[in-house]
Amino acid sequence: MTNRMTTLAVTVAVGTAFLGAPVNLCGQQTWSAELEAESDPNLYLARVTGLAIDSRLRTYVLDPVWERIRILGDDLTLQQEVGRRGQGPGEFEWPATIQILEDDSLYVFDGSLARVTVFEPQDLTVAYTVTLPHLYSTRGLWRIPGQGGYIGVRTPPISPRQTERDDQGRFDVVLSLDGEGETEPDSIYAFPSTEPLIVRSERSVMVGPHHPYGSEPFLSLLGDDRLVYANSRSPSLMILDLAGTVHHSFDVPAREVPVSAADLKARIESEEVEPFARVLEQGAPYMWPALTGLVVDDEQRIWVGTRSESMRDEREWIAFTQEGGQVGSVILPAPFELHAVRGGRLFGVVTDEFDVPQIQVYRLEAE
Repeated sequence: MTNRMTTLAVTVAVGTAFLGAPVNLCGQQTWSAELEAESDPNLYLARVTGLAIDSRLRTYVLDPVWERIRILGDDLTLQQEVGRRGQGPGEFEWPATIQILEDDSLYVFDGSLARVTVFEPQDLTVAYTVTLPHLYSTRGLWRIPGQGGYIGVRTPPISPRQTERDDQGRFDVVLSLDGEGETEPDSIYAFPSTEPLIVRSERSVMVGPHHPYGSEPFLSLLGDDRLVYANSRSPSLMILDLAGTVHHSFDVPAREVPVSAADLKARIESEEVEPFARVLEQGAPYMWPALTGLVVDDEQRIWVGTRSESMRDEREWIAFTQEGGQVGSVILPAPFELHAVRGGRLFGVVTDEFDVPQIQVYRLEAE
């Protein structure tokens, strides 16, 4: 595990030095995006941590605060709800991952119960559950398409006994598990963890949300035997197999953007927790990370979100082949967080000024 961890850390550091070509000069195909549907404002969502899309373009919305999955039609009207709080079949304590399997079955991993629940594709009744041992601190678990195993991501806890140096050297460990949930020891590798806001005192530690200017890892399944990995500060992608071997990598035309004094001031003033505001103020100046997200679509193309100084209120999403060839790009509003691309549509989440999320769908159109 140590050797793999070192290799990935070096790859990230080397990639960070690459500045790339200017954005907007890269796509073979230029798409426009037209807003096609948005969820009803009366559909109250507390926190959306995942979207999954089935073959009928129904949207499955993961809201762990409500311990349930909302199913929206292709026009984003509410059709059904699955789950409730509890420990019985079809109940959740902290649903962490949702996924649509090959036959349109709904897969849900509950991180608190260390349990997988699979729902029937038509009526969404419980098909079966699997309790998986040895999943301490596993924040996500995905079924490998066409196989009986799983890929999981384990995040190390943050302890008061640790130091600020420990905060800067945290690594997520990616686990390969068989169908019974047993870890396969030869398939473990690692990458730098998400940087949260952290306030330490002599005997306590306070951990906040993701640092707005910190690095963030992106990891996604790619077909049935590969993964794609990126770090928000490194404008490059790595393609790995399920044993942790890096097959190849390629650059993304993006670069880090300076955070303006006005943007930093507004962010500090909006921070409700005063110690976190102090952390933000003390760490300036900042750079915005080069990448804003990563999504694999239904054609196994890799979409990467990028930012530039010339597009403060917009993001360019670039689609690549697995080999690194650029397929095309589209400009989307900056508040739109892309979660899935399927059937020529872009599915994502926007959050209003009151931190209330809403689901939106854009339709891709060739220019």
